[in-house]
Amino acid sequence: MNSLRYLHLAFGLVSLLVGLIMAWPLFNQSGPVDFSAVSATMAIFIGLLNLQQFNNTNQANLTSQLSGLVLLISSLVPLAALLLNPAIDELLPFAIGLSVAAVCALSVSTLRQQWPRRTKKPATSKGSRKRKSSRPGKTTPAADSGREQGQVKWFNASKGFGFISRDQGGDVFVHFRAIRGEGHRVLIEGQSVSFTVEEREKGLQAEDVDILS
Repeated sequence: MNSLRYLHLAFGLVSLLVGLIMAWPLFNQSGPVDFSAVSATMAIFIGLLNLQQFNNTNQANLTSQLSGLVLLISSLVPLAALLLNPAIDELLPFAIGLSVAAVCALSVSTLRQQWPRRTKKPATSKGSRKRKSSRPGKTTPAADSGREQGQVKWFNASKGFGFISRDQGGDVFVHFRAIRGEGHRVLIEGQSVSFTVEEREKGLQAEDVDILS
C-alpha cells in the first residue's frame, strides 16, 4: 500500500504541474473558454485528488480499487493535456514515458497485492509424533521409566504382605493392595516382579507391582 501512496504523490504533483502550465496562458487572454482550459482544470483536479489519496493511509479493498483507478486516470490526463497543447511539444516524449511507467507500476503493485502469501506451518516435534498410548495389562520395565525388577523373598498370603528382594540390592516391603489385579492378590516366593518404590511413613514400599513370571 505504501507504493500506491507514493505513486499518488508523484503523479499528483505531475498532474498539478501540467495543469498549472496549461492554465498559465489563460490568465493573459480573454474570450470563451476553449478545450485547453477544460484540460487544465481536469489536470489540476486530478492532481489534487491524488494528493488527497496520498494522505489516506487506511484503505479498504474497495477504496484501494478506486485508488488504482484514480491513479490510472491521472497518468493519462497529463498525456492528453500535452497532446492538446502544441506550445509544449518538447515535453511530449516525457509525457508518453510517464504514462507508460504509471500503467506498469500500477500493474506491478496490483499483482503484488493479489499474490498469495505463504504461511509457515508450525513445526511438530518428534515427541508429538510419537505419542505413547497407555494399554491395560502387563508392562515391561523398559516401557515404564523408574521401575525396578526383583524377586519375591517371602509373602504371607493370609496377612497380605511380604518383602521383595531388589535386583540392585536390599529388600522392600510390599502389600497386597500394591499388586496389580482385583480382589485379594498374593505373591509366590521366587516370582519375578517389576515395581516402583515409594517412600512411606514406615519406610520404602513397593507400588504398582506387576508379576513377570
